[in-house]
Amino acid sequence: MKVKFFLIIFTIYFFSTNCIAQSENSTCYTHLKNKPKKISLGLINAGIGFGGFKKYNGLNLSLIDKTCKLNGVGFCIVGQLNTKKIVNGFDLGLIHSTSSVNGIFIGALFGAVDYNLKGISFTGLLGDLGRVKGVNIVGGLSIVDQMKGVSITGVYSVYSKGFGLGLSLIGQSFQGISNGLYVSGLIYKSEKTNGVSISSFNFNEKGNGIQIGILNHSKQFNGVQFGLVNIIKENPKLIRILPLINANLSKDPIQKIEKDTIIEHPFSDTAKLVKEYYPSGRLKKKAFISKNKSYHVQYYENGSPKEIVEYKNEQSTEKTFYKNGVMKSEITYSQGLPVESYWIYDRKGDKKEERDPNKFYPKSKFHQLWIKLKRF
Repeated sequence: MKVKFFLIIFTIYFFSTNCIAQSENSTCYTHLKNKPKKISLGLINAGIGFGGFKKYNGLNLSLIDKTCKLNGVGFCIVGQLNTKKIVNGFDLGLIHSTSSVNGIFIGALFGAVDYNLKGISFTGLLGDLGRVKGVNIVGGLSIVDQMKGVSITGVYSVYSKGFGLGLSLIGQSFQGISNGLYVSGLIYKSEKTNGVSISSFNFNEKGNGIQIGILNHSKQFNGVQFGLVNIIKENPKLIRILPLINANLSKDPIQKIEKDTIIEHPFSDTAKLVKEYYPSGRLKKKAFISKNKSYHVQYYENGSPKEIVEYKNEQSTEKTFYKNGVMKSEITYSQGLPVESYWIYDRKGDKKEERDPNKFYPKSKFHQLWIKLKRF
């Protein structure tokens, strides 16, 4: 009886075109040739749903996920590799991708969250996440833009920035600042570290805290190293390379770790003005950062603006410029994707190319992943 019921439901799903479902216009469908087919057992947008919906409350089941917003529980085989989706609840897929998640996200083989994840993420072989607040667990390789919380990886983790606890069987690397405790089996690498790193091989450009490993190497370091070989490049020659223990406690750690950056006025814990300079002393970046909005300006060394970005309530406006001061592009993003068509200008200010976000964004998940991997 159960088998017959199951077959009836899926027969209706595949061969019906208008059962309960109605056509819905949504920006997350605009790039698709045909609107997703769907069936709802219950209300039109609530109950138990099969297929893609603009918005659904309840249980949503699909082979290829095309739902835009889900409040509830979702199961699929292949997630949205080229569309947007917001999840509030639980979402599971074999090869899965979505835009934002508040809750639990599972990609059995591959999982990607473009923008924000607040909650818990489990992925099997590969996880590619944006901003994470919570717990991230990956069996293989993990790529995270910003991590706040606990990250556990079976093979290797790559971050832009991190704050919290990181555990990896083989290694972890940071393009930006890492704050917290990070433990790796083989290698740990970071541009700037505040905290403790434990690994067979530790490498920092700048560091503040403790390093424990077989080989510890830092160009600029304020703290203590414990290991077979300990290297602090800025130390005097006689104590630059030492066995067992090395240290540099001579400078203020905040000045040390941010010697090229000045926090000009810390208005509060969540609002500050930050300036960064070129080695020549010219202004490189300045940013006003607060809880819900921020304003960033990046300059060429000749003093002309390079990029201006304003963030407010998960939406951003980005302007880029050539060295001669002529604007190259102006793009408005929402949830990490352009919201409308925009023009690319040449160095004289003439229109060069019009880009349609439905054609250029988002690119294939695997293309995006390849671009990220090439950086490392």
